[in-house]
Amino acid sequence: MKKETVAVALAGLVLGFVMGLVTPKLFNHQTITGERPYTPQTPPADMPAQQPTVDQFEHAIKEYKTLLDTDPKNVEAWFQLGNIYYGVQENQQAVEYYNKALEIEPQHIAVLTQLGNLYFDIKQYQKAVDCYQRVLAVDPTIADVRVDMAVMYRRLKQPDKAIAELKKVIKETPGHATARINLGIILRDDKHDYQGAIAAWQEFLDNFPDHPMIPRVKEWIQKTKGLL
Repeated sequence: MKKETVAVALAGLVLGFVMGLVTPKLFNHQTITGERPYTPQTPPADMPAQQPTVDQFEHAIKEYKTLLDTDPKNVEAWFQLGNIYYGVQENQQAVEYYNKALEIEPQHIAVLTQLGNLYFDIKQYQKAVDCYQRVLAVDPTIADVRVDMAVMYRRLKQPDKAIAELKKVIKETPGHATARINLGIILRDDKHDYQGAIAAWQEFLDNFPDHPMIPRVKEWIQKTKGLL
């Protein structure tokens, strides 16, 4: 089997393993600030019903490492090894493999995003911001990354930066529901701007009438009105 075919075949296995253990991934945190985690993504229709076994996990690692023995600059192999270890919370090993991939391709959006997500999860917020900034320097239109970066700014006690990033998302990607939810939370809890929070959440209700967060946001609005 060709090296490229091995990498593609194993990617499905690794994605299934990672999605079974990490919530949520890949490349799409869309975190509700203060409401982590949210419902994970729906696996692809062609994903096997059963999660990979330990033997399959070890086989995947062995195959990727064999691939790298013959092709040490294979970015996707380094990336998928990082994903495997991220999936079982071997974070130091995952970081090492992601950085190996970035040594070869420093602007690889998927690797930078996933490394940022890992730092997000282990509470290394500034490192997460650094990764997300590198992603947005390559493609400033990735709204989910900007939303997660806003959450990191908030946890770094920089709410004004968080608000600025969320407003940018809302302006450029009006269909991003989480940005509006998070904006209201930060305005209410960090800036004590109750009118602004209510306005942000009301815009959410107006634009996303079928969203599963509707009941909770309505409750927040009512409680926040009591603070006016």
